Amino acid sequence: MTLTLRDSGGAVAIDVADRGTATVVWPSADDATGRLGLVMARSLAASQRGRLMLSNDTSGTKFTLLVPAVEPSGS
Repeated sequence: MTLTLRDSGGAVAIDVADRGTATVVWPSADDATGRLGLVMARSLAASQRGRLMLSNDTSGTKFTLLVPAVEPSGS
């Protein structure tokens, strides 16, 4: 598993990549087939004005959490 933090133009992107061979299927909001964790993670991201995205390719699965960047307050 690889974790990467990066700037994404006004947002912070956190990528979690897994090189496993299993294919992850994105659940619908009302999915009741045991993938509740993904539904909850997507809901949590949305509650923070962010997004959770999923991509699969031959190198594995990658989740990306995008949340708005917050400028540090000047004291």
